[in-house]
Amino acid sequence: MPTGLGVLAKCGVVAGSSWGEAWSAVTAMVPFSDEAIAETIGQIEDNSLEGSAGKRASDQGLIELNGALNADIDYYNFGPIWKAAFGVDTSEVYTFEDELGDMLRMEFEKSVSRWRIDSLKIGSFSISGNKGDALKLSLDLLCRSFTRSATAFPAISISNYSRVVFSNTSATARIRIGDQDNALASGDEMGLESFKIDVDNALKADDYTNQQRYCLEPIRGGKRDVKLTIKLPRYSADTFQDWKAAGTKLQADFYFTDGTKTFLIEIPEFIIYEGFDSSIPGPDVIFQEGVAQCFTNTDNTPMTAISDEMRLTIT
Repeated sequence: MPTGLGVLAKCGVVAGSSWGEAWSAVTAMVPFSDEAIAETIGQIEDNSLEGSAGKRASDQGLIELNGALNADIDYYNFGPIWKAAFGVDTSEVYTFEDELGDMLRMEFEKSVSRWRIDSLKIGSFSISGNKGDALKLSLDLLCRSFTRSATAFPAISISNYSRVVFSNTSATARIRIGDQDNALASGDEMGLESFKIDVDNALKADDYTNQQRYCLEPIRGGKRDVKLTIKLPRYSADTFQDWKAAGTKLQADFYFTDGTKTFLIEIPEFIIYEGFDSSIPGPDVIFQEGVAQCFTNTDNTPMTAISDEMRLTIT
């Protein structure tokens, strides 16, 4: 029997069309760093009293399957992931879908066996960048059920692998933040230490019926929530404090390229509501960090083509 080795792990995906559909082979590989998808089987305790302090065996109850998948973002191999996370893919322009009907099937090669998830949706995800590192993607996966198979992992591979690297130099990264008075320009460029975009798709995944032990297909159970966290290494101006105090509507874009492909995140409307207190951390340099709430585009004319909280474009 082989030993499960992380260095030999693989992750494959294929688009799904219905919740709990029959398995079909994955067709694309996705580079990833780690996963933590776990099955929890509810226990129905037997609390009958019969003259003993001992417990009788419980019965199995409902089954939950969810967890995280983390990866360094690359320019070429995340199309199925972005489609499932956003909902709409128009030639690699990814925008949000209200009902988020897209789902995936996923298979992990664990050497001992192949773990197959028949249906999953992306409940939430985050995109983050930190100085001197690649951009990171973290996914919260809401899954239906899985099986283990001895069938060989399909003969698919990762091609054109190129990571999206965070840099504060304008040659490889153009991060701009400004008000909505005019379109973003070179004067709005910012040298950030880090950023993080958190998207919660507000999917309800705890509905069950008497017909099966697995949850029904997750659907929207509230409004989508998008937040932006940014950190500057040095406090050198009161710009962010002034924007926060005035409740100024802002806009931003995050542009990365490897010289061949580009990765662009655009956020048309957000308001800072937390942080940028610039507290003195002792004798060290004072930094700035804060959190903003992102909104659908109501007032930003320069980004009028973007109606939702953000748009991702890969070209």
